[in-house]
Amino acid sequence: MDHSEKVRRQIHPRQSANIFSVIFFGYTGPLFVRGFKKELEDDDLYDVIGKCSSKKCADRLEHAYFSNVKIKEPGKKISILRLIWNLYGLKYAALGLFHMIGKLLVSTLEPEAVSQLVGYFKPGQTRMTIYDALYFSAMIIGLKAFHTIYFQNYVIYLNELALQIKASFCSVIYRKALRLTPSALADTSLGNIVTVITKDVAQFDHSLNIFNDIWISIIQTILICYLIYKRVGVSSIVGVLILLAVIPVQGYTSKIIRSFRLKMAKKTDERLQRMQETLSTIKTIKMYTWENVFADKIGESRFNEMKIMMRGAYSKVALMISSNLVASFAFYAIIMIYISIYNDMSAEDVFYVMKIFSNLKHTIAISFSMGFTRLGELSASLKRINHILQLEELPGYIDKPDDEPKIDLRNVSLKLNNKNILKNINLKLEVGLNVITGQLGCGKSSLIKVILRDYPLDGGEIRTRGRKSYASQDPWLFPSSIKQNILFGEKYDYKRYTSVVHACALDYDFSVLENGDETIVADRGMNFSKGQQARINLARSIYKDADIYLIDDALTALDPKVQVHIFKHCIKGLLKNKCVILVTHNAKHIKLADNLVILQDGSVTFEGKQQNISEDILDSFESLPLQKNDEKEKENQEESNEKEKLLIVKPEIHRKQVYHENKKSGNVDYHLYLKYIKYSGGFLIGISLVILYIGATFFESTMQKTMSNWINQKSNITYVKEKYIQNKTIDLEQFNLENTTTIFLNETFNVSSDIIQEIGRLEMQAAKTMNLYTMSIIGYAVAEFIRHYLVLKMGIAASINIHKKMVKRALHAMMTFFDSFFIGNILNRFSQDLNIVDEHLIFVITTFIGILFHLAGVVGLMASVNWKFIIPAVGLALFSILVRTVYIKTSRSLKRLEAATRSPIIGHLNSTMEGLTTIRAYKAQDILKDEFDNHQDLYSSALYTSICIRGAFGFIMEISSLFFFITVVARFLFFETGINAGDAGLTLTQAGMLTMSIQYALITWSELENTMTSFERVMEYTTIENENKTGLEVADWPNRGEIIFKHISLKYSNSHGNILSDVSFEVKPGNKIGIVGRTGAGKSTIISTLFRLYNYEGQIFIDGTELKTLALDFLRKNISIIPQDPIMFSGTIRSNIDPYVEFVDEEIWKALHKVHLDSSIPSLDTDVTELNFSTGQRQLICLSRAIIRKNKIVVLDEATANMDPESEQIALKIIEDNFSSCTQFIIAHRLDSILDCDKILALDRGRVMEFDTPLNLLKNENGYFTGML
Repeated sequence: MDHSEKVRRQIHPRQSANIFSVIFFGYTGPLFVRGFKKELEDDDLYDVIGKCSSKKCADRLEHAYFSNVKIKEPGKKISILRLIWNLYGLKYAALGLFHMIGKLLVSTLEPEAVSQLVGYFKPGQTRMTIYDALYFSAMIIGLKAFHTIYFQNYVIYLNELALQIKASFCSVIYRKALRLTPSALADTSLGNIVTVITKDVAQFDHSLNIFNDIWISIIQTILICYLIYKRVGVSSIVGVLILLAVIPVQGYTSKIIRSFRLKMAKKTDERLQRMQETLSTIKTIKMYTWENVFADKIGESRFNEMKIMMRGAYSKVALMISSNLVASFAFYAIIMIYISIYNDMSAEDVFYVMKIFSNLKHTIAISFSMGFTRLGELSASLKRINHILQLEELPGYIDKPDDEPKIDLRNVSLKLNNKNILKNINLKLEVGLNVITGQLGCGKSSLIKVILRDYPLDGGEIRTRGRKSYASQDPWLFPSSIKQNILFGEKYDYKRYTSVVHACALDYDFSVLENGDETIVADRGMNFSKGQQARINLARSIYKDADIYLIDDALTALDPKVQVHIFKHCIKGLLKNKCVILVTHNAKHIKLADNLVILQDGSVTFEGKQQNISEDILDSFESLPLQKNDEKEKENQEESNEKEKLLIVKPEIHRKQVYHENKKSGNVDYHLYLKYIKYSGGFLIGISLVILYIGATFFESTMQKTMSNWINQKSNITYVKEKYIQNKTIDLEQFNLENTTTIFLNETFNVSSDIIQEIGRLEMQAAKTMNLYTMSIIGYAVAEFIRHYLVLKMGIAASINIHKKMVKRALHAMMTFFDSFFIGNILNRFSQDLNIVDEHLIFVITTFIGILFHLAGVVGLMASVNWKFIIPAVGLALFSILVRTVYIKTSRSLKRLEAATRSPIIGHLNSTMEGLTTIRAYKAQDILKDEFDNHQDLYSSALYTSICIRGAFGFIMEISSLFFFITVVARFLFFETGINAGDAGLTLTQAGMLTMSIQYALITWSELENTMTSFERVMEYTTIENENKTGLEVADWPNRGEIIFKHISLKYSNSHGNILSDVSFEVKPGNKIGIVGRTGAGKSTIISTLFRLYNYEGQIFIDGTELKTLALDFLRKNISIIPQDPIMFSGTIRSNIDPYVEFVDEEIWKALHKVHLDSSIPSLDTDVTELNFSTGQRQLICLSRAIIRKNKIVVLDEATANMDPESEQIALKIIEDNFSSCTQFIIAHRLDSILDCDKILALDRGRVMEFDTPLNLLKNENGYFTGML
């Protein structure tokens, strides 16, 4: 969420190109040259073309959608298809009409031209001259040239339209997410929205072309059926009926595919949601050693996803195979019926039917089959898109500035999950410090969110005057610079900015960070301490010039010294004339309130001015030693001023791009192909697949050759009969019966019984040839079914194995990996990249292998006629490979850029969903919408440029193929003599196939390498460096709890200085150690070394055993932690406390009883989403996790920071009762809470400043610890 100035890019060359450059793709030349010379980067991308601008497209769709919302009848859903048609229907229909004209011209005229040209080569024919043959040859060539020009440009315009639709829906879905109510958010998930944006919206890419083909194919089918009937009469009826019979089956199968798609999408949502939850809490998961639990959860979702995907894939492939084979059988039926009726069939008729039937075969087997499949998939996707668009939204409202800002709540009530959260709240909050306090779970944060209108009310009303700003209890930071996190779209004002930085005590932090406030913030601010996160979060709230500031317990994570500074300079300084609503338990802050509100069980039990607050109420809150003398405060101020100067004079350092990924360059490593074979089942199954391809190719080529031989035989028989009837004598030298009729060659004889016998023999031989054709069809069908089944098994196996390895490597990765990559980057690999591997890669690989064998078969058939045809075929292949070499470098770079530019989209969405309340409070939706549109535009630019160069490549290949076809035709007409009609027809059809096959092979080859870039990105996650978990497991360890740190130093991989420097101290068994220091001093890092989350220098001993010698999981299981962030994972209460099912129910209930939560939980199998736990209650759940394990060493990282004083005392009592015999590390900012520790470890900048008993430390008036008081 970077609000810096948008990068200015060059206009896309297609927009400025002249008409001829557009038609013939001349504008792509400079890009090919640049891509050939170097690896393309983000800077090489053009500005998105205007009509594909995400903002423009989304504005149009949103306007149309809301217009339909106003006029739709109650209870009826809005039709997404109708919306699309209203916006883009006219253009789509125009493109379809253009495509229909081109397709019908080519599909009807070309078969007639080929048929006539074949007739020229019939033995003894006199009807056609060489000029007629040249005319029909020119017609074929002209039709092919016309198809090349119109079709490639049609595809460009169609993809352009698809890109507009995709961009509009992605942006509108994002905008919708910004408006969702809490109940609507519970009805969806981040995983659901990511899947919709990456998979469901992508269906428009695949569907637009197919849907045009469906209605065009209906017209084409009717026309072709008429032409076949006109040519071969009633014998065509059975064949056509066979083809048409499959259409209802296709329609029914599309419904099945739709059902599977919906089910699979839900499982994909679930998997991505679990992945996102795991990534966002990975540090805690590692300390709990729960990686395997979450890996199993994700794996379970993946297994269910793959199971459904496999069923859908079987249905899809079975439909395509059966449609394809039905077409072959239908052609066979027409030939056989025609012969049975008329006892003969001319070469012209056979090749006419063959050619026109190949078009009908494409229509039925591809257009209808794929169309119905895509229709089912798109229908499922539209249902999921519509579900999101129709989720409940928060009502819009406008903050009105006022001279006297105020908040007026009248009888406000709130229910969540059928539980009363707020009950009849009546409050008036005006200028001054309004403090809201109360016990754990009483509704304080909910009240703040109600004021922000983030929750819809169940009763009452809220009236507000003035602009609002908000600082959340859990700091929300987004991936960008610290500066951008603070400004958050507001105009930069140097004076105000530096004042806010100082007031929030950030100037010191900026001075020690190498990049100052230009330092990049990781997801959730994970590269900063909790205190630093809180102060940046607060600074954003204060920087906004608002009238009302709502601060939800945002000072809890700060040490007392910093709290005093911020309260003085911020709450009572910059905000002194503002309406401030502060949620806190801090007694000092409560005493300074102008107005105090006390909540209990969702009701207001006290509201009054400061002078009306009774001593009894004040005494109910613990007092903290926050007093400062004026001299020390002045000293702190001077120190801060010096640090501020360091910040101001520091030169601005250019920061790295957020979500930047290190892309591979050059060719995809061939080892990756071998790895994929290994993941898909191994080389044995791969060899089996190759054998099946050889078999299928053999049968397919045999079909073609036997049909050619049969035509030759029938032509020669017909010629003999005609000559016998007319002349009574036959000079068999006038025609060539080749090897099958050598008995006649060079003999002249009178008609006798010999010729009749020989004709009978030839008829029998033709019948045998047709039998061989029949057997070839059956063999081809069997090979195809087995091959496709094997392909599916390989694809599913590869997807399961790859994902399993990815999850395992990612979850067991070192923490440095998660510090280096944003969640958006990682989710991109597990969503879109993995989706390409799941649904496309295996089919691209096998299609490429299949087309290679098909090419071999085509070349073999042509060589069987004349080996010299191999020469131009080799020339075409070499030229094509040269063109492909140039194309693939550019294409591959763009494909990698496509993948890389998706990460910001997913990352931005992830950050937005995590910070919705803050975003809404700041009215920053428009800023974030623009930011999302910028990310979307960059992705669209990469995608559109890729589409253009793919079109250029296809155009060049078709033109070069056209020259090859001209060479073949010229050789037939001018250089070949005595050629048979069957051989001529076979060569012409195979020449056409060869040109298409070479082009298709190279496109598929290029697509394979482009698709392999996603596999390449996925495979990077299977080689992530993992934590070394090997080591000893010592019996009965630790049994005392003695801890010794010896010269510990630690440096993060992305930092330039040590986080810990030569830290040494000893802890006696059973001692309680308080760890203090400014935020960022290294307190949490000490704990990280104890759990070996990072590699460190030095030695740590527990009960005499050096930690590096222990097995990592064994070590972590034997240390309990109550972490800084009280995390509740999705699932049940049981799975949140005992995911490995190591304890019986009685033990879990006992632990819950000890933290006083047993009465709040109806069952251990209750889903945590039903309980609406407060932050403090979540912390008690974390406490129960530590209690049940009964470990000898316990770490409490701000364990009571989010609790009210009463709850804190209860928690401290629980800790004392359960961990008194344990060695304890206690990190706390409330210094009074650690004064009863045996020793206190004071840290500053990663160094030990003091380590002694509290009494001794307090005696040193000039000591570091006393300086914090």
